[in-house]
Amino acid sequence: MCGVRGTLSNMHTHMTILAHRGASGEEPENTMRAFRRAHALGCRWIECDVRMTKDGVPVIIHDAIVNRTTNGRGAVSQIPYHDLRKLDAGKGEAMPSLKELILFAKKYSMRLVLEIKDPHALNTTLTCLHTHNYSHQVIISSLTSPVLRRAHALNPSLAAALIIARPQTHWIRAAQRARVRIIHVKSSLVTKKKIKNARDAGLGVWGWTVNTPQEAARLVRFGIQGIFTDHPQYFLQSGHQGSTPIV
Repeated sequence: MCGVRGTLSNMHTHMTILAHRGASGEEPENTMRAFRRAHALGCRWIECDVRMTKDGVPVIIHDAIVNRTTNGRGAVSQIPYHDLRKLDAGKGEAMPSLKELILFAKKYSMRLVLEIKDPHALNTTLTCLHTHNYSHQVIISSLTSPVLRRAHALNPSLAAALIIARPQTHWIRAAQRARVRIIHVKSSLVTKKKIKNARDAGLGVWGWTVNTPQEAARLVRFGIQGIFTDHPQYFLQSGHQGSTPIV
């Protein structure tokens, strides 16, 4: 354990800690309660997921259906926003709208990683960011290259990241196809050589989802630049929050 602490204590000053779906290890995921807790812990970055309601409102939820994270049933895309707001997303929390999250982030100068789960939500998401003048504090992420290429076409100055979840994916070629300069990689796929190659190619590399100091230490030794975690308190209490600029 001493070795782990030593590695973490020597984290690069620009290591970025991102609260995965908010402080979801303590609070219901993707709720304002989880986002408020992340802020209270000192986290400057929040990662969350965006989907579209039946009536075209972008909301914050991971799954395509509401069954797992709320007391309701059915597909997000088939339920109007006002009905989704009546559901309990955990501890009495309502499902947040994207607008609600942006206003919160703007108030506290927090940065966001918005994973576009529903491609139909992209245009409305970008419009919402533009309306509230917050595009410069956000990274749009996706598992699919077409979504990211479309985001680039709609706003070439927007920061975007490709999520890499499969071992056979060639990081650099995939990033080039998606027209991104940041990749978010499943932590079990990370090797020192792959990170070096990616960084030599000018890519920022962040790893998900990292919930133990041991795994964080391994990634830090390999040169990772940021980690997504359900438990930001594990890393922020020792002052490891970085100020990495959006690439």
